[in-house]
Amino acid sequence: MDPTDAESSSSGDPTTSGCTPGTQGCECDEGECMGGVMCVADVCVQDVECGVDIYEDNNTEADAADLGTIGDDDDEAVTITAVLEGDEVDWFVYLGEDNLLSSVNPSRDLTTAGALRMCKFVECVDIGVAATEVTCPEGTASAESPEGRPGCCGDDTFEIELNCDGVVDDDAQVWIRFDQGLTDCTQYTLEYHY
Repeated sequence: MDPTDAESSSSGDPTTSGCTPGTQGCECDEGECMGGVMCVADVCVQDVECGVDIYEDNNTEADAADLGTIGDDDDEAVTITAVLEGDEVDWFVYLGEDNLLSSVNPSRDLTTAGALRMCKFVECVDIGVAATEVTCPEGTASAESPEGRPGCCGDDTFEIELNCDGVVDDDAQVWIRFDQGLTDCTQYTLEYHY
């Protein structure tokens, strides 16, 4: 075999790192990969099937999936399961109603197979953003949504304190955002109450 022929074809040749171009975890072979893997950022990676997410398209605050209305009786907790695909963002929104003899403490319990960041943003119904007061618990960071709503972000389950200044009922729209997934597909389950 002519040595120049071997140099002109990279297919199947190990690189200096010992990795064969075009195979799982190695650089792509001229933009191609073998064995059912795909080329992403010039690296061959396994194509992961994410499954169907019934809440899509919910990638922006304005397009948040509407979860309806829930009261602040903690027995009214609701559970949803969804999938965060790659570097996308998932948004949800619900109306929380302050009922007599119950306390408002918007809480979410997050269960996930991978790492995710969860953010919660609120806006009091009767008085708007200016009079919406949020206290973030330890281990979370204060944040503001793209549309200017106050909230908190954290990597685990947390509960925020909400006060709608100047009104008796703390009715509020609550937005939940998931982002910063570390894998191609991150399935998660969220249980929430108001």
